[in-house]
Amino acid sequence: MKSKFLPALLISLCLFLFFFRLGDRPLRNPDEGRYAEVAREMVTSGNWIEPTLYGVDYLKKPPLFYWLIALSFKGLGFTEFAARLVPTLFGLLGVLGTFFFVRKTTGEKEAWMASALLATNVWYLQVSRYLVIDAVFSFFLVACLYLFFLAMQPGVYKKVFYGLFYLSMGLAMLTKGPTAPVVLVLCLGSYLVLRRRFWEVFREAEPVLGLALVGLVTAPWFVLISSRKPEFFSVFLLQEHFQRFSSKGFEHQEPFYYYFAALPLMFFPWGLFLKPLEKAVGLVKKNASSPDLYLLVCAATLVLFYSLSSSKLPTYMLPCIPLLSIPLAKGWARLMEEGSPKTSRTTLLSVVSLVLLMAACLAVVVAPAYSKDWFRRLPEEARPGLFAILLSFFSTSFLAMLFLSRRQWQRLFITITLCLGLVSLPVSSMMRGMNRDYTTCHFAQVLKPLLGPDDKVYIYEHPGAFYDFAFYLDRPVKLVGLGGELEISKTDEKAREHSLDFEEFFEQVRSNISLYCLMRRSDFDGLPQDVRSALHALHEDHRKVLTSTVSINNS
Repeated sequence: MKSKFLPALLISLCLFLFFFRLGDRPLRNPDEGRYAEVAREMVTSGNWIEPTLYGVDYLKKPPLFYWLIALSFKGLGFTEFAARLVPTLFGLLGVLGTFFFVRKTTGEKEAWMASALLATNVWYLQVSRYLVIDAVFSFFLVACLYLFFLAMQPGVYKKVFYGLFYLSMGLAMLTKGPTAPVVLVLCLGSYLVLRRRFWEVFREAEPVLGLALVGLVTAPWFVLISSRKPEFFSVFLLQEHFQRFSSKGFEHQEPFYYYFAALPLMFFPWGLFLKPLEKAVGLVKKNASSPDLYLLVCAATLVLFYSLSSSKLPTYMLPCIPLLSIPLAKGWARLMEEGSPKTSRTTLLSVVSLVLLMAACLAVVVAPAYSKDWFRRLPEEARPGLFAILLSFFSTSFLAMLFLSRRQWQRLFITITLCLGLVSLPVSSMMRGMNRDYTTCHFAQVLKPLLGPDDKVYIYEHPGAFYDFAFYLDRPVKLVGLGGELEISKTDEKAREHSLDFEEFFEQVRSNISLYCLMRRSDFDGLPQDVRSALHALHEDHRKVLTSTVSINNS
């Protein structure tokens, strides 16, 4: 295929995989609901400097991610598609960036294969289609690493690449804060020390001018928010970054080895094929100055850094996916060129792994005939998608064994990428089926026709499971009790304007003021008896209850 058609083909593949049914499912709390609501409030209030969540200051993250979502809302309206468009576009840009980086440093065939491998990586694709900050942050962080490697190479564009590196670092800081420069210093420093080039590259990178460029990008907002909110640095730096990294008092506590176990799963089923991995390792040993060693050192540093953190999330590993996809794709490309003249022990191990995978898929398919309990717990809408995924892996395993036996590595690579692309298609419908407990969309649909202009709407206590409620109602909602991550703002004047304490709420209920309140079922059951008897359940599921002082018959 001619080289000029490869980017167009790659873009077409990505457009389909990344945008297929992107806006079909409701937002999922807490993450998607939180970020969508912060951006919505930026648009409706016109205040693009101070991020707020239900009117309360939300200073845990810099504003770039919110700005991008808000711009999408301004252009496309308050929809799920507009919200998810931002991380999806940056996921797509990450694939294209990988293509052009590999093409410049290695060759076009390897660039195509690395990009195809990355675009069909189920974890990378699904996180990019999910409204979290990691896809945007990952793009800027990986762009920094690509640009720095290009800047280290001989050429006339050194200063341009270094300038773009510092610009990307500034944008990464505006996305997620000081994590970006810390991670970059550790990754680049580790590689340069290993290659004994630290002082040489340090001098040519002109760090003083570079830091000035980073400051030009980041300083205006940080200075402005600090002048308006003196508590910003204590919340942002000490609590959200230093304490979250070092303290065991936060959520998502996982053991040290968590990422070492999770990362191979993110590359499933590529890890089952050992021969290409052998080739990839051989390429690293053969040429230490190639980008492969650089990428592996950076990925290993990222894994180690995040493993030292007390709080762990699998999305933190997103930058490792493109970094590791490149040497993996090169191993496959080398295997296609050289071939494998005879069946080896690694090939036999791969065949055994594929047989076990087929058996596992078959076991899950027939399991409902023997034990229906787990199957009943799976939402009905998610069942067809699960069977489609199992069928894809089963048939792919069969074809893979056929191609392995004939050592047809190119067909094997294409089969796996097509399988992963197919596997990603039913994920949207599966998540929609499994999403009902994590969204308030259906509660907002019930409430909207009932609301009068003077009716009050509340969320009771911990708002994390209800962050998307105001997004779907598209009207002000007040908080009762300020629980969860907003508890830190209880003493702020702005918080008192947008919330009320429990006794104030109870008094309004007892006074029969027309109001509606969304709460957890456990909180509803724990209300004082007279308050609970004055509230009528308008809509409920097994976790949440929408209550009102107006009976459903009168509403």
